[in-house]
Amino acid sequence: MSENGSGSTTSDDRDCYTNLLHQPSKRSSSPSSRPPQSRRTNPPGLIVRGRVFHVRVKVPRKVQATVGRTQVWRSLGTPVRSEAIRKSKLVIADIERSFLVAAGASDPERVCAEIAGSKSASVDPATGHAVTFGDLFRHFHADPAKVRAPKTRVIYDGLLWITSSLWGEDRLLTSIDRAACRDLLEVLRWLPSNPVKRFPSLNAVQAAQMAKKTGLKSTLSAGSINGYMAKLRALMTFAVNEGWIDKNPATGLNVIDPIRDKDKRRPFSGNQLRSIFHAPIFTGCVDDEWHYASPGPNHPRRARFWVPLIGLFSGLRLNEICQLDVADIQTVEDVACFVVRGDPTGRAAKRLKTTASERIVPVHPTLLQIGLLDYAETQRSKHAVKLFPELKRTKDGYHSDGISKWFRRFLRSANAEAPLTCFHSFRHCFRDALREGRVPHDIGLALGGWAVNAGQDGAERAYGSGYSTRTLFEGIAAIKYPGLSFGHLLTHSKAS
Repeated sequence: MSENGSGSTTSDDRDCYTNLLHQPSKRSSSPSSRPPQSRRTNPPGLIVRGRVFHVRVKVPRKVQATVGRTQVWRSLGTPVRSEAIRKSKLVIADIERSFLVAAGASDPERVCAEIAGSKSASVDPATGHAVTFGDLFRHFHADPAKVRAPKTRVIYDGLLWITSSLWGEDRLLTSIDRAACRDLLEVLRWLPSNPVKRFPSLNAVQAAQMAKKTGLKSTLSAGSINGYMAKLRALMTFAVNEGWIDKNPATGLNVIDPIRDKDKRRPFSGNQLRSIFHAPIFTGCVDDEWHYASPGPNHPRRARFWVPLIGLFSGLRLNEICQLDVADIQTVEDVACFVVRGDPTGRAAKRLKTTASERIVPVHPTLLQIGLLDYAETQRSKHAVKLFPELKRTKDGYHSDGISKWFRRFLRSANAEAPLTCFHSFRHCFRDALREGRVPHDIGLALGGWAVNAGQDGAERAYGSGYSTRTLFEGIAAIKYPGLSFGHLLTHSKAS
């Protein structure tokens, strides 16, 4: 270290060092002034995270641009305080030397990798260079332990487009700290909905700035913002597990959603349900394609007839219904059931929302009376694989896209349209009917495929084989909708 004429260090040299080593004690040397052994504090920069000691070192201002961060964290790999103190001196000295190298580094990428941790933990083995955010994204999606639905991949692609505008794909992963994640959150807060369509010539950051400048009201919802941040946390958690970073810088970053979950969707009212199930497609129409809203003599019974009824009386999600195979209507312990499952072949031809979604749901007595089993038997005699073969699977892997769009049009034609209601409202009706029928909570969860919270209840569900089919049938039979009649459907229960 160079010194000036008076023997003191210069400000430039001091700036290359932290003050974590060799600090003079500020306590009195008198034994009576020393704190009790039980109240001793850790040396500066030595921090416990969980049960393991870490060291935190401030990066000098003059090399922060090269290093790409303001602090360096390094795990000491021990829960023992005395061992951590000994190791911390060696680790801090190594980091300090890296700062000196960084001040005149010819290969900043290598230096940053060394400062971030061991070479094997922070260098991409495929390229030999320090891991960038783009590398993280590619490794994350190449992970064979996860299979992500196409719609989920679209959200990740959207996140990459936004982060590339803000950080660039070549941004070193170790430089993405809490401040960088907050910058992303701020961009998301002002990002317009459908930004590519609204501002086709602008990137995400420019679109957000334009929206903020013009006071644009149509910006991302709180749910969409928090969804993007959740995906970022998943990426960073993967990086932590791979040993590329020490901690997740996006933990806990969200915006407050002013709309409660229960208010985002509402159940259909009694009047809406009567309008739906007394529309021409249920009472008699010209056909169930282009003239489903026109009264007529025909009573076609295909997907557009059965899917809403199954949604009301089973609580199945729309895609769970639309992707049913004929073989998924089974008799289990003498009870006719929907067998809701993923693709047994592993080709992801069927998609479930959660692991709890895989379940057995007895067919409601009303569906039996209307003739669902007769319809399934007809499809079986035709050697059909799908229960509703007219519903084609789209390239993103879902069978429900077409009927979802149709149902929105159908609600308008039936004068049943209302705010915050859609096909998913049948599931809310089902949940309310479970409550009104005094169905035990755990049986309701099993029928609806709702996951329990983590903890004791979740652990308990891992034991045993679950409820008997007869018990589940008693629960489903308790589902009733007072004031809603389906007698007009029984008249034509044999119609094709």
